[in-house]
Amino acid sequence: MAKKLLLTGSPGVGKTTLVKKVLESLGEEALGFYTQEIREKGARRGFRLITTWGEEGILAHEGLGSPFRVSRYGVTLDFLERVIGVIQRKWRPGRILVVDEIGKMELFSRVFRDWVEEVAPDPKVPFLATIALRSRDPLVLKLKRELPLWEVTLANRDTLPQEITRFLGV
Repeated sequence: MAKKLLLTGSPGVGKTTLVKKVLESLGEEALGFYTQEIREKGARRGFRLITTWGEEGILAHEGLGSPFRVSRYGVTLDFLERVIGVIQRKWRPGRILVVDEIGKMELFSRVFRDWVEEVAPDPKVPFLATIALRSRDPLVLKLKRELPLWEVTLANRDTLPQEITRFLGV
């Protein structure tokens, strides 16, 4: 059975930084994306996705008109859904899927939601993802019940990259 791991923790604790460190360790064996803030003049204005193959695209932005909203951000699903298509074509046994994150913005996408529901429990697919600490979404609650869940804290975030790569068998 392939190793699977969910990371959770308070906002700002360093989950994305942790994922980036793990991605560096995994190199070509990793396939997926992480989320990064878009900052303008020192203020957060939105979020972008950055893929393991070097593409970047907008996930959410203050100035975006969209029926999907989280707080002051309009959410666009086009790039995310294109990324999922690329991942589906590029994945092969032995590669570890990395998803930062399974959160409210991403879960607006039916394509993303269906894909996570398919790959997260698949015994052949190694899977590492960050997931919201507090969420009432049925998929998030189900994943937390069924997969190993580690909480990232200020106390453990610096040692976790090595522990995660060991856990994943890399």
